[in-house]
Amino acid sequence: MLFEELNTIFDVHNGFSNEELTAFEQKSGFTIPEVLRVFYEKFGKHSLNQEQNRLVLPQELYQKNGYWVFYVENQEVVEWGIWENDLRETNPNVYETYDGGETWETYGESVETFLKRETYFQVLMGGYPYFATASNINKNLQAKIIQKYYKLPIGDSFWDLKLFGNQQQLIGFVGEMEKAIDLWIACKEEKEFLKILDTIDIQWDYTSLEK
Repeated sequence: MLFEELNTIFDVHNGFSNEELTAFEQKSGFTIPEVLRVFYEKFGKHSLNQEQNRLVLPQELYQKNGYWVFYVENQEVVEWGIWENDLRETNPNVYETYDGGETWETYGESVETFLKRETYFQVLMGGYPYFATASNINKNLQAKIIQKYYKLPIGDSFWDLKLFGNQQQLIGFVGEMEKAIDLWIACKEEKEFLKILDTIDIQWDYTSLEK
């Protein structure tokens, strides 16, 4: 089932009805690809989708040079879209633009993979109540942490974000793994958060427990 692993993150389905999506399609002439449609139906109205980067709501989808934009970086430097010729594909490729839509390049991911990874990114950016950050994590410490946690097979973001853990304990490395990089963690429950803090014994720059 599509996006089943995201149910734990979103807790409840809070999306658009089939009637709402069909009405938009009829008004705009835009055919929502099946995978994107399922995401809108399950989770489209959830606030997590606006935590950092922004899921474009179906009634606000817009076109630039033949690409329909469905996701936007928080400072609107990057936009992600679907090529109009791919709209009838079930799970089309994602394209990105850094110049307001003048030029587009393939992002190298399908819509399904992109939405999964962006959901995890939103969690790390404050979507869960318990989170912490640390900087200058060297290669030796990276290796020790990686040995303890499962790498999520959902690709890397434009920030070189590598994701580990699970839906309850999410760990993200930001940067090139051969260098000293940043570490982010996020948890839904305090007990899971405390487990990570106990397992990863480092000096944190910030934890949400400091509030």
